[in-house]
Amino acid sequence: AANHIAYRVIYRDADVAQFDPDRAVQVVKLHGTILDPDSLVYKRSQYIRFWEERRLLLNLVCTLMATRSILFIGYGFGDPNILALLDTLRDRLGRLRREHYSLTFGVGPISSAFVGQGIRTIEGADPAGRPNYESLTKQFLANLTSSSRLFSLSNLERSRLINSELDRLIKRMPPKPVLRMRGSL
Repeated sequence: AANHIAYRVIYRDADVAQFDPDRAVQVVKLHGTILDPDSLVYKRSQYIRFWEERRLLLNLVCTLMATRSILFIGYGFGDPNILALLDTLRDRLGRLRREHYSLTFGVGPISSAFVGQGIRTIEGADPAGRPNYESLTKQFLANLTSSSRLFSLSNLERSRLINSELDRLIKRMPPKPVLRMRGSL
C-alpha cells in the first residue's frame, strides 16, 4: 500500500519500555500475538494468571484507559480481566472516566453489554444477511485513519490553530476582554 504507517506491537512486559506514541502507532495486544504462539492467552488458567504475569502491561493498560479513549474491536466480554479493569476505572474515576468506544455489528447481547459498561457503541455496518465482519472492520479502520489524518497535527500546527482561534475570539469580544486559557498540547 502507498500509505505506510509506522506501528509498534506491545504484548509483553518487556515491550512496555518501547511504548512511544510520538514515534509510531501503538498496538496493544493483551492476549499475545500469533507471531509468538507462546504469548497467546486462551485457557482459563492463563486468564487467571494473566495480570500476575504481566504487571507492567497491566499498569500501561490502566494508565491508557484512565487517560485516553479506547476503541474496542473484536472484544466479546469473555475476558474477566478487562471487565474487572472497566469496573475499577468506573468505581475510582466516576464521572471523570474517559469515554470508550466499541465497534459493533447490530444490536445484541454484546452491544448491550458495552452500553451497560458505559461504553459507546459505533455501528460498523448494517448486519442484514451474513456480513463479512473482517472486511467491514477493515473498511471502518480505513475510514477512521483517513479522516483522522486531517486532525493529526504537530504541536506547532496545533499551536497555530489555537492561536488563530483565540485571535478570532478576541476580535469578536467586547473591548478589553479577559481571556484565560488552561490546557496543554
